Amino acid sequence: MKKMLAHTALVSVMLVTTTQVAFASPISTATHLSAQAQPTAGLGTAARAANVERASAFLQREDVRQQLVAHGVSVTEAQARLAALSDQDLARVNAQIDQAPAGGLSALGIVGVVFLVLLLLEVLGVTHIFSKI
Repeated sequence: MKKMLAHTALVSVMLVTTTQVAFASPISTATHLSAQAQPTAGLGTAARAANVERASAFLQREDVRQQLVAHGVSVTEAQARLAALSDQDLARVNAQIDQAPAGGLSALGIVGVVFLVLLLLEVLGVTHIFSKI
């Protein structure tokens, strides 16, 4: 019974901490075409150059370069893709750079990892944390 409860809890925590939610809805052709017709409208060349420079500086960081190489993307290829982005996409990239957690792991993820480690130690009989609850 304890093992089944431990397995159920383990699977539940894994599902909760790894689930990503995406919201999308269909759009009309007219909406898509109007968005494509004005990809660079809204920002001046100075603002665009500032956005490109900021994102480009992010790509120059050593840890970012290592991740790019690990995923099979060269830095020059990433720079070329960056230059081809629309103003809206550049703004979105810069906003994501600002909002990204420094460690890459959210608070919920940290709590989930700690819980999984404690649960694993309990199942293996190393600790007796959950038996007292």
